[in-house]
Order: sequence, then structure tokens, then C-alpha cells
Amino acid sequence: MHASMCPPDDQPWLISSRGELDRDAEKMEIWKSDWKSDFPGLSSSFSEKVAWIKKVDDKHSEEDYYDTMDGDAPDESEDVIAGILSDCCPVNVTLQMWVPRVHLEGLTLTAANGSTFMSATSIHRAGYPSTVAGWSDYKTWLLALDTADPDVLIATIDCNKEQDLGDALNESMLSLGLQRHASTFTIPGPGNDSRSFSGRFLQQKIGQNIHFPLVGGATGVAVKVGMTATEKQRQSSPFVSELISLQKASGDTKIFIIVPKHDSETSDSEAHDSDEDDVNQGSAERALMSSETQHTLWLPAAYTAVDERVRSHCCEGEGESKGIQRRLQKGNTDTGNLKLAILGAEFEALKTLKGPQTELKFCTALALTRAMAWDSTWMHDNESPEDTVAMVNKLGEYWRNSLLKKSDAELGLGLGGAGASEAHSGPASRLALFRLFETIAPRLKLDLEGDYGDSSLKCHFNWVARKRRSGAEVAAEKAKMEAQKAAKKAKKASNAVPASASASSASDAHILDQDSMLHV
Repeated sequence: MHASMCPPDDQPWLISSRGELDRDAEKMEIWKSDWKSDFPGLSSSFSEKVAWIKKVDDKHSEEDYYDTMDGDAPDESEDVIAGILSDCCPVNVTLQMWVPRVHLEGLTLTAANGSTFMSATSIHRAGYPSTVAGWSDYKTWLLALDTADPDVLIATIDCNKEQDLGDALNESMLSLGLQRHASTFTIPGPGNDSRSFSGRFLQQKIGQNIHFPLVGGATGVAVKVGMTATEKQRQSSPFVSELISLQKASGDTKIFIIVPKHDSETSDSEAHDSDEDDVNQGSAERALMSSETQHTLWLPAAYTAVDERVRSHCCEGEGESKGIQRRLQKGNTDTGNLKLAILGAEFEALKTLKGPQTELKFCTALALTRAMAWDSTWMHDNESPEDTVAMVNKLGEYWRNSLLKKSDAELGLGLGGAGASEAHSGPASRLALFRLFETIAPRLKLDLEGDYGDSSLKCHFNWVARKRRSGAEVAAEKAKMEAQKAAKKAKKASNAVPASASASSASDAHILDQDSMLHV
């Protein structure tokens, strides 16, 4: 097969070919070239770039020169605009964090968070006098600056334009001690008028957002950070707090998923009824959690990125051609067919991982299993029930015949380390994994007789390996079978037809034969 008809070598899980992806890239360049004709340039101000974006948006919405089904034009103008902004953005960017003045006025930090903020001298706004001794003095100094501006610049950080904006903001809030106060991240409006630009979202990479020249020749990207006056209270049980501490103690080489125990494993007063989920559960649910009601599944830290990639690919078509992404949004039988194909491609790519990649295989297989169960509508609306059955059955077979035969250490299960208790050991995490599979299995069971009128196919996610019997057990079973055969032969001989009955009528012989068959 020609290379242009295959997926990229570094993305074997895609169903889009290199040719399709190359054509998408060529089309994107055509659109960027067309819309760039009115671009005001790198040195233009924030407001000038906003005016250009509005002009492009109006053109995109008014001109009827594309068909969303044949992929001749982008569905949304944001992708093209983000590409143009990124192309002209310098590699090094200063990320500015602005806080609404009304939010800053009411912002109250604990002594610990205030100390954390003041120690972040490389991030928070500089230039304050030596008389500023703490957060309260610093806030007073900030509020006295630029009093006509409804937003106040509170911190800056130097970034690469390819950095993930969300990661940069979250890390900054953590360094400033503001992670429990930050509530929203939005684009500041031009001329201090956010309402005129409220419909546009922040882009993933820093350089894809609206940038503008700063004094001294640098380039800036501004983000408005909404703040709550006091810390967002996050109800959390001592159990969850302990897990977070253990994760940090591992150097963040591990992450955890909390899996409810069976009712039979918990006391009546503490049983917690919940679907499998990670630490991001609701506050009320988190407060009820304890080691009596929950298993802890410790996984390699790499699982987080793998899960994000697999889920976004399987559910949204991330990385696929624009044509496939559009078809996935239709929500019909064609969507089910495509999702089945994507899941199959992920599974085949998973099996090709070689050598010392057992942890990656494990993480990918778990992410794929959870993605399949998270949205299982594809199972009930596609044109290939046989392929659906094969997909689910083969995944279960791969778990029981390959991955689950590996040791806990090979899979990266358990917290490990000298201080790890039995509850956080590899075997305990394996048990948690099995409980997780028990919650997933019902979602991956297809009623083929009810849905397709076919009772010959059985679709069931079966990861349970058969118990390997010892040599003695095998020998005992064999002896038992031999004894049963001998008993049958003896019984058959005792019921044989006597020679004197050979002259009996044919009907009598038939009756004797039936009796002999019944005894056998």
C-alpha cells in the first residue's frame, strides 16, 4: 500500500491517511492565505487584531462558499484565526494575568497563601516599594495603580508560544498560592470592554491567542483571571487528602483512581454507591469516601496523558481529518461505524507496541477500555454487529491472555516504595482494577437478539482468566473421567440383549435398543 494511504508512522492509531491529513493542511494554508490579506500584522495592538477577527468572523458567516460535508472550508473560523496568529507570533511570549479590580478588592488570602504569593518574586508584579511587608500591603499598592482600569495586572510569566495555556495558568496560580481562588480564565475585552468579545474562547496553545506588542519589544498574551474572595472550599475526606499526599510523596510518578467497593465489602453505614470515577468527584461524594468504602487503583503517572489522548481520539476524533471529525458529530449510524473503526485502529496500534513498553500497553489498554464504556452508543448503532462483538471480545481476551499475566511491577500497579502499606500495594491495585472492570462490563454487553434479532453472537467484556490447575488437579480430573467411562461400559454390558431374545419380534428388539440407549 502506498505511504499516502497509510496513517502517519508516529500515529498508527489514526484511520485517516497521510494523504487526507496532507490535504487538510493544504486547505488550511489556502484559507490562512486568504484571510491573512487583511491581517494588521504582528506590531498591531490588541484592539486592532480584535477588529480584524470580527471582520473574518463576519466574512465566514456571510459567504456561502463551503459545504460542511465535503470539507472544502472550515466549520469554524477559530482554527484558521488561531493558525494565523500562531504563525506570526514570536517564539518567546510574556503571559499576563489580569484580575478584575472588584475581585482584587475582596480577595483575602490565608497567611500561608499570602506568604506563598509574596515569595513568588519571579511571577508576581514587581516595582512595589520596600515598605510592602506582606499580601495586604501588596494588594493596597496594586489597587492604587491605574485606577481607571477595571482590570489589574497581577502577574507575568515568560513562556514559549507552543506551551499549553491551561497548564501555564494552573502552574502560575499554584506558584502564587491562588489555586483555590481562581475561578475563570477569559480573554480581556478590547478597550476594557469584555462584552464586545465575550463569544471567543481561549485557544490551547499560548501563541494561538491574541497577542500584542509590549514596551521594550516583547510580545504579550493577556488572560483575565476571575477570583473568588475566599478559598473555594473543597469538601474532602481524610482518605482523599491522604491519597493526594501519597501521590506527591511519590514525586508525582503515580496517579490514582478511586473505585467503590462491593456492598459486601463495606459496612451498611459506610457503603458508597457511585460509578467508577477518579478524584474529581462531587464534594458531597468525596466527603463520604473512606478506605472502608473505596479501593485505590494506583497507576503510572503516564496514564493521565495517555487517557486524554485516547479519549479525545475515540470520542471526538482528535487528530483525524476534518471530514471524519464532522461525520463523528452527526450522531447517526455513520458515526457508530466510524467510532468502531477508530476503536479497532487503537486496539491494533496497541498490540504493535514492542519491548519494554508494558506500562504503556497497560495504560493504553485501560484508557481504551474506559473510552469504549464511557460512551457506548456506538455499540447499538452501527452496521457491523459482528465486528462489534469481535472488538469487545478481543479486548477482553487481550486483557486476560496478555496484560493480566504480567506482574504488578511490570504493569506499574501499586504505589510501591518501602513505606507503602498493603492497601496501596500492587495486589491491592490489581483488585481495584478488577472492581473497575466489573463496573465497566455491563456497559460493554450488547443485546444482539434484542437489537439485531441475532442470538448466535455473544458480546461480553470478559477479562477473567481461567484458573490454572495444578498437575495433581489435572491428574485427579483425568482419573475421575476414566472411572466414569468404565462405569458406563459396565452398565452397558449388564443391559446387553440376551442371545435367547434374538428371535424376538422386530418391535421387541426396538424396545430393547431404546432401553439400552436410555441406560447409556
